[in-house]
Amino acid sequence: MDTRIFSRECISLSEKYDVRLLAPSPLTNNPNVKHSKLPAFKYLFGRIMISHPVLLWKLLILKKAAIYHLHDPELLPLGLFLNLFSSKVIYDVHEWVEKDIPNKKVPFRKIFISLYNWFEALTSKKLYFILAENSYEQFYKNRIVNYSVIRNYPDYKAFQQYEATNRHSKSLFYIGNLTGNRGMKQMINLLTCLKYRNEDFQLICIGRLGKPLDKYLTGIPNYQKVSNQIHFIDYLPVNVAMQFSVDCLAGLALYDDLPNHRDSLSTKMFEYMAVGLPVITSNFPLYEDIVVKNSCGFCIDPDHTELLADAVLELYNNQQLANSMAMNGIKAVRNLYNWESEKQKLFNIYKNLLA
Repeated sequence: MDTRIFSRECISLSEKYDVRLLAPSPLTNNPNVKHSKLPAFKYLFGRIMISHPVLLWKLLILKKAAIYHLHDPELLPLGLFLNLFSSKVIYDVHEWVEKDIPNKKVPFRKIFISLYNWFEALTSKKLYFILAENSYEQFYKNRIVNYSVIRNYPDYKAFQQYEATNRHSKSLFYIGNLTGNRGMKQMINLLTCLKYRNEDFQLICIGRLGKPLDKYLTGIPNYQKVSNQIHFIDYLPVNVAMQFSVDCLAGLALYDDLPNHRDSLSTKMFEYMAVGLPVITSNFPLYEDIVVKNSCGFCIDPDHTELLADAVLELYNNQQLANSMAMNGIKAVRNLYNWESEKQKLFNIYKNLLA
């Protein structure tokens, strides 16, 4: 589950409202958030055929809510259905769906995109839209009536115990999806390049383990050369996982150059900054506006392995630079990119919808 749903929105809203989460499982238990469990399916077909009917049944037997807050694009038909009964419905847009679908394993992509656009047009005047990125406005501002932007910034208070500004280590850190186009191949190539320079760095990777990852790794040519330098840790909530970053030199977020990546800010980038990890990330303009502007890391073409290795060694050999970038990241999150300001906007949306 996206940390935005539970760790940020559910927990924040529970400060003022009675909140129930309907999902396969929350990230952690919280006594202020009730939970109704849904069947978990990785792929869309299983969710539509089994999870969604279970969701509808649970909604029918539960007490009617004042507001329904949806997070998945395939739930737009449900949003229309709920709206028929004079319910207030919010659709939280986490990603630029039209740009993201072509890069996902979705059957009948063109049909799905057409259906999504059709349902989105039907809901444009009936639902309240929350956009997770400022960049999404260019696409949505002429398509929907009521919307706000609530950015996915971290709650820096949840990370304070893991802050570190004395960065001098031969360990690198990554948390997130371990397969697909999230940079695993590039991280392995980076370790290999450093090894050829007689620099053996370790990589701590936290994410979902299992057969899909094992299969994916066997297809990366350099993996066997550095497999003993990569330490995989199974999925942990991010506010727990960050304990493993304390003794690391930098945090990696080497996204492939895909449309949805270029136009969506990386949540992990802000989480790295929150704990004082210098960031090494992709050279997208949106990322450069954060990382370069605040002098808290490097933005580099993720396929330019030599430049990535240069950045890692520059941090390792210049401790003053590493420590300065660590402190700059912490300051930037505390002063500019934190959940506290976004939380107040969320409260205002709920207050206005309930007025």
